[in-house]
Amino acid sequence: MSGLYCLIGDTTGQRITSGGLVVTHTNRAELEWLFPNLRVEPIRINPAETLPVQFMPGCEGITFPLDRRQFR
Repeated sequence: MSGLYCLIGDTTGQRITSGGLVVTHTNRAELEWLFPNLRVEPIRINPAETLPVQFMPGCEGITFPLDRRQFR
């Protein structure tokens, strides 16, 4: 397993994508904390087909590893 996790849409059941790439992250707990209303699942995928969550529009200012104090 590649150690990647993806977001699953709450109503669609589909993988969340941005620009045609699957949004992924290496830390499941961080994804679950950032997106509490979405399901997080492990994924096996070619890395060329992924977009790390830190590069997703709207998440560029978030630093990883996640410091939850950024969100107070």
